[in-house]
Amino acid sequence: MDFKQASLGVALTVVACSALATPQYTGNTTSEAALELNQPGYFLWNDASSPKNWSLRWTAPGAEQSPIYWFGNIRFANSKLDSATTFKFETPQTGGTPDNFNVTYGGETYPGSGNFVADQFSWTTSYTDNNGGVDGIDFTLGDDVELMELVLGSSLFGGFDNLMNDSGKPGHMIFIGDQYENPNVLVTDEGQKFEIAVPEPGTLALLGLGLVGLGAARRRQS
Repeated sequence: MDFKQASLGVALTVVACSALATPQYTGNTTSEAALELNQPGYFLWNDASSPKNWSLRWTAPGAEQSPIYWFGNIRFANSKLDSATTFKFETPQTGGTPDNFNVTYGGETYPGSGNFVADQFSWTTSYTDNNGGVDGIDFTLGDDVELMELVLGSSLFGGFDNLMNDSGKPGHMIFIGDQYENPNVLVTDEGQKFEIAVPEPGTLALLGLGLVGLGAARRRQS
């Protein structure tokens, strides 16, 4: 095993076990197409053909509450895990309408309406209410991003008071990949928190070459 990859794995494990033991999701994240948003909650996936391209959507078809507030942040860490950038989205908690939320990136706050592009990220917004309106963020990871930490909140989330700061609990209204899997989360006063390790392109390439070599070796043996 490559020493760099082994060291990265140890570092990721240490990070995952720190900060109140934030759970790390290791299941499937990809989808061949956009997910079907047929229930209230957050939907997260990356493009199966272009894994660096990610989408996050939130919606609430049929929910009794209106308006609904959504808020959260995504923290991106590089391969050395010593530098991180946080992208934060939050709707107004009092007054205004849910589609007039602000976005904070790189220490600056921007209006979240329409289309906006900053470095590797772009996002769009639309009204979210009990008729199933959809808001969303599309973003592309840089080659050096290897860890994402997500904190997702909503006024729809409830019943977490007795689970505060308790890690490893099944996520509520969070669906990942085309299997709509639920991550385990750490419940905080900001929302449901979890991490996703993002393999670097070199790791994927080495894995592919290893599988090809294994197949060739088996053919020679036969």
